[in-house]
Amino acid sequence: MLTGVQRDLAIYKELLTKRKHWEEPWSRVAKYIIGYKDGMNTPGESSAVPDRSAIINSTAQLSLRVFKAGMMAGVSPPTRPWVRYAPMDTALLADRTVMDWCRQVNQKVATACEDAKLYSALPYVYGEWGSYGTSALGIFENEDHSFRIQRFEAGTYVFSCNDEGVVDIFQYMVEMRASDLIRAYPESVPQTVGHVAKTNPVKPFKVLISIAKDYENRGKFPVISRHIFMGAQDTASWDMPFKNQQLLKESGFYSFPVMVPRWETTPQGDYGVDSPGMLCVSDAAMLQEEERKKYRGLDLLVNPPTVGSANINSTSDEMTMPGGHTTVLDLRDGGLRPVYEIRFDIAAIAEDIRGVEQRIRNSFYVDIFLHLMELGRSARITAEEARMRDAESLLMLSPALDMITAELLTPMFDRILEMMLRSRALPPPPEALQDTEVAVTFQSPLVRALKAEGKDALLSLLEFSANLASLWPEVRYKADPYKMLDAFVAGENLPNEVLRSDKEAAKAHEVEVQQAQAVQRQQQMDEVAAQAATRAFDNSAHSV
Repeated sequence: MLTGVQRDLAIYKELLTKRKHWEEPWSRVAKYIIGYKDGMNTPGESSAVPDRSAIINSTAQLSLRVFKAGMMAGVSPPTRPWVRYAPMDTALLADRTVMDWCRQVNQKVATACEDAKLYSALPYVYGEWGSYGTSALGIFENEDHSFRIQRFEAGTYVFSCNDEGVVDIFQYMVEMRASDLIRAYPESVPQTVGHVAKTNPVKPFKVLISIAKDYENRGKFPVISRHIFMGAQDTASWDMPFKNQQLLKESGFYSFPVMVPRWETTPQGDYGVDSPGMLCVSDAAMLQEEERKKYRGLDLLVNPPTVGSANINSTSDEMTMPGGHTTVLDLRDGGLRPVYEIRFDIAAIAEDIRGVEQRIRNSFYVDIFLHLMELGRSARITAEEARMRDAESLLMLSPALDMITAELLTPMFDRILEMMLRSRALPPPPEALQDTEVAVTFQSPLVRALKAEGKDALLSLLEFSANLASLWPEVRYKADPYKMLDAFVAGENLPNEVLRSDKEAAKAHEVEVQQAQAVQRQQQMDEVAAQAATRAFDNSAHSV
């Protein structure tokens, strides 16, 4: 029976073989869109070595930059609150203790995310996600009861999903210096590393970190993590016997610590099968080739190969420079002319290049993101036209937003809440929340734009109801004004504190009705007293 280390290594070998199918398209993306040197064939070796020799036209790089900025501004803006924790049973928000606890949690989680530099990591994650169709982000606990963010580069990790499409195995190779290995694993590091550290403390070694769900429930943690020593950086072959490997550390997690968002997946696939980068990489490669041909054509037009008489010194550069002078024996044989006629339609190829550039920008949703960034700035269009444009933009982006929410944002903030509660960085939930689940919702600009559709529908409902009530007054009893107001506040991303609970509102209404009834009774009593006084006066006058 295989030990845990042997089993993890067998899984790693199998997943490396499975990932081979994606390395070639990823390499093209790295070459023509990101500008990285291909280093994905060596496990644990970073491919982030700048190599832009293949890039002449930077449209793809600029489009990717707009894509990352648009995702940050539209999905996870660092300048405004966009994450909100609330009980699944929204009726509990009427409880003041629940409302206060949710407010504290939202503030403390926002501060913890800033301290962990989440907003520095997210653009990188969005970039890998949009380029390769797959990215990864780890949320790991620190000893000081906080957490740290770890980014993973494409080509340095492998993973696998269960039959429900959820990532349950994640493995990655890291490089560690000999001195760092000794500090991190003082009791389990191989003796050879200690000997090497005495003479060369910066010599790199590789460590495989394997994270997998424990379906057999053999330990107290539902997720098991093993750190396995693999060998030196200059190891020739990675298909080594398992007996040469050594376990450095074994621990666990209460929830899966790595989020792996994919752009689009197949029912039986693990890695993302599509992305803006993978969609336009052929256009990006063709764009570079067209740029080369265009500049070569321009060069031939400006400085064509020439033919001339034998008495012209062809080795002299001065004769071809502006203002240069050439002396010939016979003017009839003198001068130079092109070897062949250059018929190069610069306007046509420039137009074709513009078309390729626009396809690349469309792949990265550049126009949509730029439009969303201009919301509310233009006064040249009506509100209805702006709403229709927003709806069209969100229709294009909604599948991607659903994937990034389901596979990155929701599990990430669920894990952050679980870690901070366990480390007591958050106040304990009030008694009213003991038997209910706390869910995370997102109030980013793009999500709010999606909810704006619901707000417009609500306003249309109110207008339609008012028209019906003019003919059939009983219609007004059908609508629930409290629920409508709750829906409007949620769509506008307003805090729940701006509204009273239904009970408080009903009590305030009851008090107002009682006060109105008391005033009415007093008025009636005053009127009765006045009428009695008038009758008494009339009777006395009549008797006289």
